[in-house]
Amino acid sequence: MLKEETVSKFVSFVIHLSRLIVGTSDDFLVKKLQSNLAKTISLYTGLAGNSTQNVAQYTDLKKELLYALDSLLDILDYIGHMKAANPLSLRISKFATLRFKLLVVKTVSNLNTEKELPRGRKQPADVLSVRTSARKSSQKRKELNPSQEKIFNYIRNTKDARTKEIIDEFSLLSERTVKRNLKELVGQGLLRKRSENKAVYYSTTNGN
Repeated sequence: MLKEETVSKFVSFVIHLSRLIVGTSDDFLVKKLQSNLAKTISLYTGLAGNSTQNVAQYTDLKKELLYALDSLLDILDYIGHMKAANPLSLRISKFATLRFKLLVVKTVSNLNTEKELPRGRKQPADVLSVRTSARKSSQKRKELNPSQEKIFNYIRNTKDARTKEIIDEFSLLSERTVKRNLKELVGQGLLRKRSENKAVYYSTTNGN
């Protein structure tokens, strides 16, 4: 279950985001904020009320909540890029969102959903190695936020994409947000970065 401190920060987060929605001048961004905030509230309510006995559902809700918060942060970056809201209100909203996300990461248990083998039985080393490698690759993909997932899929389909092409494709996001997501994807080992003739290219790594 979530700690009382997280509940308090969640309330503060909702209040600040609601105020920002009222003060945002772009109707499209207002709708995006409203939709994502409503989804975040729904996920948090489900997570707070879910029994840890249902491990799979609890873990999925946690991941979806973190994805939703990352989506909100992307929208906040775009609002700042478009100068569609009061800068001070935007900074406060970003801080409240990041603080709440950090508390969720810290306070929600990282539950282990794997079943243990019967006592005395061990997986063969080669089988265990293959399964561990596949599980790590799958886990990395599951941990991507919505923007990273879209960028990753775009690069996977494009095969070899330049930074400028990626930024143009995801023009709804600020250039800084796109580059941050690219850096994180490279750091997770999902993308490969190379420079050629003063241009930077991205491609997926082997197995992805």
